[in-house]
Amino acid sequence: MGVNCLAPYLLTKLVEPLLIRTAAISNPLSVRIVFVVTLMQLGTPCGAMAFTKDGHPVVRESAQENYRQSKAGASWLADDFAKRFGPKGILSVVREYELCHDMFRLLMKIELTSWNTEDGDTA
Repeated sequence: MGVNCLAPYLLTKLVEPLLIRTAAISNPLSVRIVFVVTLMQLGTPCGAMAFTKDGHPVVRESAQENYRQSKAGASWLADDFAKRFGPKGILSVVREYELCHDMFRLLMKIELTSWNTEDGDTA
């Protein structure tokens, strides 16, 4: 929750006055808040996020479920900020992270290079 929900929320609240001032002197909707999500949130259990009676997110048993829940939370934040800041000229959007495939290929290349050079050869 911290990285995908709390951190973006706190950062946005911190820079809110700057966003509002900038939007007032900028082209319409050129000031943006972008939340990065993945399609993995589609596997989130029904209801997207579960909360305890006192309003805290439920920590699930699986790390994947917690990750999916946090990404769903990021989508909720984007929606909430769109409603709050849209009238002030600030666009809040969700961007699906499509670079993961390129990152995976790069990491595999690095891993293969590392594996091939373990016996002392250089790549």
